[in-house]
Amino acid sequence: MWRVRLVGLLTIVFLGCAHSDVPKPAIGYAVQSAVILVPGYYGTRLVRELDGKLVWISAGQALAGDLPLTLPIPGLGLHDAIPLQPAGILEKVPIVPLLYAVDGYGSMLEALQEYGKDRRATIVPFSYDWRDDLMVSARKLDTVIHDLHTAGAADIRIVAHSMGGLMTAYYLRYGTQDPEQAVETWAGAAQVTGVALVGVPFKGTMIAFRNSQYGVTIGLNRTLLQPTAVASFPATYYLLPAMDTDVLLTRDLQPMTGAVRDGNNWTAHRWGLLKPSPLPKEVGVRREAYTSHWLARSKRFSSLVLKPMTAYNGPAIPLLSISGRGQATLATGVWDRSQPPGTTTVIFDERMLKKALPQTNPAVLFKDGDGTVTTESAALPPAYAKAFRVTHRQYDAGHVDLMTLPAIQKEIIAFLSTR
Repeated sequence: MWRVRLVGLLTIVFLGCAHSDVPKPAIGYAVQSAVILVPGYYGTRLVRELDGKLVWISAGQALAGDLPLTLPIPGLGLHDAIPLQPAGILEKVPIVPLLYAVDGYGSMLEALQEYGKDRRATIVPFSYDWRDDLMVSARKLDTVIHDLHTAGAADIRIVAHSMGGLMTAYYLRYGTQDPEQAVETWAGAAQVTGVALVGVPFKGTMIAFRNSQYGVTIGLNRTLLQPTAVASFPATYYLLPAMDTDVLLTRDLQPMTGAVRDGNNWTAHRWGLLKPSPLPKEVGVRREAYTSHWLARSKRFSSLVLKPMTAYNGPAIPLLSISGRGQATLATGVWDRSQPPGTTTVIFDERMLKKALPQTNPAVLFKDGDGTVTTESAALPPAYAKAFRVTHRQYDAGHVDLMTLPAIQKEIIAFLSTR
């Protein structure tokens, strides 16, 4: 089974959904210009609503914590779930308490704050619950932008990473419309004057599917992101491979397209929330309905982001698109459908592949990318390239590095001055 150790935290912590009862940020002073920093999946601290205890992520939780991040969804039998709420951008990832931490969004935020001092710009770190529906986050982003406009800001720019960039891309094109009824309006684009999209999984990532099946080990902690927790997050489904990248391999390495987003497979093979067995009948039925709902909703969302442009009559705002390359990035898995439902049937790591198919080159599982998002998935959809004045940049860098390397930060800061 694929297990991501502590170093794995540093490579996925930004793959980037806020509860409605979290107070919205209020702008109580005059603002001329602003930059909103939108982190990705895992990119916001989460604290326990009851007492404010930090759950995601502290060194103590990484070493010996026992609190899962499972969303408390009524009726699904998720008895270990506790209410959590966002509490600021994850600036540093703690490794040794008080002694050693690794950069998260901290250095990027500092670079933006320096830019803000020089340009008299307000810097807004966008804190949201990254587990929830991306449309909750899109509505919260719209509220922040509205508050900035009300405070006098005429120049509002967004720097968005990973899943935060995916949500932002949807917002630019469809505003806060629900995916079920959305039509192309470019309403969000009319509210901002520039956007930087960094390491965005426009076509999803196979890592999201892998983690929903096997979970993620953070340090020594297997509880925080156990499979049930990951599969309870609506955001996970938004990150599943989209359309032509939804490919698994048979044991003889023949491609099967559309397998991951087919709800029948989740039910028949007990993927995600359906894996625990046995489940009470009524709980199983609700979990199946929950899974089917988010598979369908996220598929619609993905198709809207990727569809060809119908028309665009808005301003051709500048857009900076940054992606990473040079690292082997999980792109597929080998699915052994001969195994009984509920067992480990999809192989994602080299060790298991060598055991099951010793003659197979592990390279078959990977494509070029930033270690989290393939270059294919990170390519800016054509509609956005047509609508905006786009600058493309590609770096030999990992997913985390795209936010922490000084050279890339300088590129982003320089872009913010583009008119």
